[in-house]
Amino acid sequence: MSLASDYKGRKGASSPAKVPADVLALLNRGELECVNLSEWLAIDGVVLLGYVAKNLGLNVDPEVLRQNPENSKAMTLHRNIADLLLNGNLNPAQRSALATHQSDTVRSWAALMAGKEATAPEVKLTNLIPFAADSSMTVRELVWMALRHEVAADPELWLGLLAPLSHHDDANVRRFASEVTRPRGVWAAHIAKLKATPSLGQALLEPLKNDPSRYVQDSVANWLNDASKSDPAWVEHLCAQWQKSSDTKATAYIVKRAL
Repeated sequence: MSLASDYKGRKGASSPAKVPADVLALLNRGELECVNLSEWLAIDGVVLLGYVAKNLGLNVDPEVLRQNPENSKAMTLHRNIADLLLNGNLNPAQRSALATHQSDTVRSWAALMAGKEATAPEVKLTNLIPFAADSSMTVRELVWMALRHEVAADPELWLGLLAPLSHHDDANVRRFASEVTRPRGVWAAHIAKLKATPSLGQALLEPLKNDPSRYVQDSVANWLNDASKSDPAWVEHLCAQWQKSSDTKATAYIVKRAL
């Protein structure tokens, strides 16, 4: 039997269909993390949930997910898995096991669950930050998507809550604060208020104009590029201000990409 340790450092397949059978088997058992999008798309979430449910004693029936044809779409399936888990009366130990699981896909379910739960905004953000700091890009991408609908519904509230994260020690968390508030973004609803008035996001972006992380720099530049599609004058003005106040390679990179 193949062991997860045998596959460390592997290069991911170029498409879901090309993921090797032995790698896919480990992914579907929750014994291996994805290294790229192709592997994540290749996973059979229902099979994976079956293994996880058995191992953790979860009171859920994964096969009900096959009854919905919409679950052929990966994002829809994973969101519905999160719903199924939320309705499964999980105990604290089971929730913790999901949140710390060796499979990045399973941890992403826990992130989606945290985003769906009816908790106070401050509590929800606290619960999501560990996922924003996750070592896996899969989890980091799904965690901002998990909060996106709430940010879109009340951007001013969330900008106030997220702004302090622009000073966080972890670059992944700083990037989360930027990415979840992008006016347009990808794979997610646009934020109408930020498209119309992107200056609302300036307090959050300002501390990031000279961020040392390229991961953060790309997100900030993409944020401004989103904004430029509806308010180019504001973006040009802000970029000019940044160039005057921050003569660094990081700022120059952000401005060039933003414009």
